[in-house]
Amino acid sequence: MRKFFDLCLLFYSASFVAGHGFNVPENAFSGNETPVTHADDCDWPMNQMHVAAAWELLRNKGIAKPGERITVAQLDTGIIPLPSLTQTYKLSAGMSGLQLPDENNRLTNFNFVQPDTEPWDNDPKAPSFGHGTSTASLLVGWTDSRSRGVSSFRGVAPWIRLLPIKVTDSVIMVGHMPTGGTADIKNLAAGIDTAIEQGADIISVSLGALFDTERILQTTVQKALDRGIIIIAAAGQTFPVNLIPLPARLDGVIAVTASSKSGKPWKDGFTGKHIAWAAPGENICHIRAKKVSSGTSPANFKDTLTGLVGRSGEMLTFAESMVSASGTSYSTAYTAAAAALWLQSHNRASLISRYGLKNISKIFSHTATRFAMDVPEDWDRNKHGAGILNIQRLIDAPLP
Repeated sequence: MRKFFDLCLLFYSASFVAGHGFNVPENAFSGNETPVTHADDCDWPMNQMHVAAAWELLRNKGIAKPGERITVAQLDTGIIPLPSLTQTYKLSAGMSGLQLPDENNRLTNFNFVQPDTEPWDNDPKAPSFGHGTSTASLLVGWTDSRSRGVSSFRGVAPWIRLLPIKVTDSVIMVGHMPTGGTADIKNLAAGIDTAIEQGADIISVSLGALFDTERILQTTVQKALDRGIIIIAAAGQTFPVNLIPLPARLDGVIAVTASSKSGKPWKDGFTGKHIAWAAPGENICHIRAKKVSSGTSPANFKDTLTGLVGRSGEMLTFAESMVSASGTSYSTAYTAAAAALWLQSHNRASLISRYGLKNISKIFSHTATRFAMDVPEDWDRNKHGAGILNIQRLIDAPLP
């Protein structure tokens, strides 16, 4: 009977994804994109979270490079190493930012869709192509107004050590149904194990699955929490049913929903008891990769072209642009960056010595929930979590 029930769940999961996720791939965790036309499109999330003031608090503590020495594992669709993602890496002499391959630490063990290759997002026809690049830009993206023509742009923690781990081609994963390696939840569990092995301090998961009948995520998530890793995951949106995805609904995982520019909950975000808090997620400015025809160099992209070998061995050329879209994916990336700044501010080794390895995520969640929330007058904590994350207050908050 149990096997029959599991098969029904798997059939429903696969059918649901086929009907809602693969046809409209960005609907689950991020929405349709529009061009950025005004500087405020990029500035308002930073203002809502008080990022500039948080950076100033770090400078007062002698920390000049926000996020430095903190490792964030990003489990997503992989990335395209666009110039705006590697700029921090270059400025810091290779010490942080996007981790590119080298002789001692090649990234060929960071791709569970195409094993033994770098974790590049190299299939423009994939259901959620570009998703990992977009979310990575909120962590380590770096441009200036001269190259963008609209606004300068910074990720919230641009000096982190970012480890992109490719676990899927679709932000909606399908449980344990065979997918040719492109969206199997086992990849997500394997990615968490890799993050543990690589010494990640934070795991950022801007995707999810409906079901995990084998409970493999629960086991790997607990292992990561026991190693002192903070896990941030998207609470999801848009589906006809209000079902918080995995791993966001697992105990110990910080599930994040989205807030709007007006300080309201994003209307399409899921609600419920599993949600910890909100961070900006509606109409979020981010860096996007766009496939361009071979040999062309559009004027507004001429300094931002990146070449990659495609999934089928063809040569692909990508440009970068600034666009705006909505989703809890972005809220998750922002929260992961905030966690990095918090760990950096208090020195992770000191936190471990004071509270023990297994309690690091609990201390972060407790501190943020109690001291770092902006709570609008009509905010419903039972539906949308404790409030909207204020990173300045997070950095300034006392430890328990």
